[in-house]
Parts: sequence; C-alpha cells; structure tokens
Amino acid sequence: MPARKLIVLLLSLLTAASLSAAGSGTPRGSKAADVLEYAPALLPWAVKAAGGETRSGWARMGVSQAAGAAFTAGLVESLKLTVHETRPDGSDDRAFPSGHAAIAFMGATMIERELGWRSPWYTLGAYTFATGIAMERVIDRRHRPVDVIAGAGIGILATHLGYIVGDAIFGSDLPERTRLRVTTDRDNIPFVSLETAMLIPMYKLHAGTACIIPELALSAGLKGGVPLTDNLSLHMQLALQSTPIYIDCGTRHTYVAPLNALGIEIGPSYSMPLSNVIELTGELSGGYYKNFHLRTDDNSIRPGSGTGIGRVTIGAQWRLTDRMAVGAHFGYQISRSEFSVSPSAAYAIQAPASVSATAGALLINISTKVSF
Repeated sequence: MPARKLIVLLLSLLTAASLSAAGSGTPRGSKAADVLEYAPALLPWAVKAAGGETRSGWARMGVSQAAGAAFTAGLVESLKLTVHETRPDGSDDRAFPSGHAAIAFMGATMIERELGWRSPWYTLGAYTFATGIAMERVIDRRHRPVDVIAGAGIGILATHLGYIVGDAIFGSDLPERTRLRVTTDRDNIPFVSLETAMLIPMYKLHAGTACIIPELALSAGLKGGVPLTDNLSLHMQLALQSTPIYIDCGTRHTYVAPLNALGIEIGPSYSMPLSNVIELTGELSGGYYKNFHLRTDDNSIRPGSGTGIGRVTIGAQWRLTDRMAVGAHFGYQISRSEFSVSPSAAYAIQAPASVSATAGALLINISTKVSF
C-alpha cells in the first residue's frame, strides 16, 4: 500500500477511535482528544526524520510552525479570557473558541503545507482527522458547534500566517517540485471529498408547556461521486450530525444535550466551469438520518428514531492543484423533527406531551475534494 494511503488509513482509524471515545458524558472522550489533537502536527517531522521529502528544510519548517503555533495559542487564549463562554457540560467558562479544534486544524494545515504537494491524500486525511477531533468535542459536551468552527478557522489562519513569517525569513526560493499548481483542465472524473457543514435551525417545537429549541448544528461527512456526463455526477455521502438541544419551560432556558445522528444521502451534482480553476456547483440530495439516544439527566426528553431529509445547495469550487479543490456552498435542508417529553423537575416540565413538525435549516458548507 502506498505510504500516503496508509497515512490516510491510520488518520481515519485515529478519527474513529476519538469519536468512539465520545458520547458517554464522562471525561473519557476528552482524554483521548487531549492526546490525539497533536498527532497531525507531528506527522511532517516524522516523515522528514524517516527520510521523506517535505516542502521546507528543518529550519524553515521549525520557524514557520513555531510561529503558527504561537499565533494559534495567542488567539485562542486571548478569546477564552475575553469571552468567558460556559461549556455545555458546565465545567468552566473557557468554551469559546475550541483549543482542541484549533490545534488539530493547525496540524492539518501544517501537513497540507509540507506534504500536500506530494499527494492530496495527505491533505484529505489530515483534515478528516481534524474534523473528527472537532466532532468529538461537540459530542462529548465540551463545546458547541460555533466553538469548534471558530477554533478550526483560527488554526488554519494562524498556521498560514506562520508560514508567511517563515518564508519572509528564509526567502521564497522553494524547490519547484514542492510548489502546488494547477496544470490543465480535467474532465468530470470520480472524486472523494470531506464535507463540513454548519446548519442554522429555523424552527422551534412546542410540546405542551415545554419549548424544545435546536441551536447551531455541525455536520461532518465523507462524500464520493462518479460522473454521469461531462457536467453531471452522482454522489453519496455518509455524515455525522450533532445538534445542541435546549428546552425552555417559561421559568428557565436549559441546555439538555447534543442530539447526534448518523445519516446517508444520495443525489446528483452539477458543475459549470468558469475558468481553469473556478467552477459553479449545485447539488440535490435526499437520505435518512438515524438519531442516537439523547443523553438527559432523567430520560424525560426523547427524540424520534430518525428522519428523512432533503437538501439543495449552490456554491463554487476553487482548484488548488490538478487533483484537489476546495469549495464553499450555501443551501437549505428540510426534515422532520419529533420529540416526546415526560414530567421532569430537572427541566421544569410539568406534563407529558409529544410534538412532530417540519424542520428547516439554512446550511453553510465547506469541502475539500480530491479527484482521481
């Protein structure tokens, strides 16, 4: 097996281990993330120590990554000390932004800068792993989706700033083979992409005297596609979605837990090239999401078993290399939301009730796409 594909496999297995450690409401998942968040940042050094070629020499890489780490730590800590957002599990007031997500995406960006020129598999594996760390933090009730999205953005931005510092010190005379570039137009061909989406719920559910309120949700998925025509593809996606649930019973607004769901979607994708590097895209998809158990203090709030979904998105893709592209898409998702509640002192629910309603959500999606 080629080394780059082996690395993707190992990072994916680490991602699965991190996610499987989450979900119990115990510190177990957090301890796993405490260790695994540093794995991406170590990979370029391990590859170089083993004799593999990286973009930068030892000194340039050290300065660039040290500067990126300093920028990341400074931005994260200054915001934590300023914002004082309480964590969903109530343990402290250092929720925003997520330091784990910032470090994981910092490391993923280091992999992209140092090894992405060799193969897009390094980049795809790194960002898949970093997304897994971010999802673990949401599922384990340490952060809300907005916290990890902010942390990811800080990690990516700070690392690029660090490389600007490194290149300014050492000059721009990098080996030609390590420079990412786009060559020629490519036909519509099979692809795999990592999809990370933020969903903004546009609904509330009233079950008797209780109001169930979903808040900003995070979705991460792996999508594969095959061409049907020059512009049309058929795609399938497997995704994990986490939605923070609050309940309002008039006297208080209480955080309950994240509602986690695993789903599959399938549908057509259309692309229209505007230039050698930019193309407009649109997608339709339908599928089903299976809800996991909602971890409440007394099992008084129970979601439905799952829901069918429909989704439409439009956006654009920018090709970074002959085989790799990044994209941003906006859209709308429609589904069905069901809950039943029982009397509860913990959540101030006075009487049993149930509710079922159409659920709409705005969607903002970013993707990293690898073509074959």
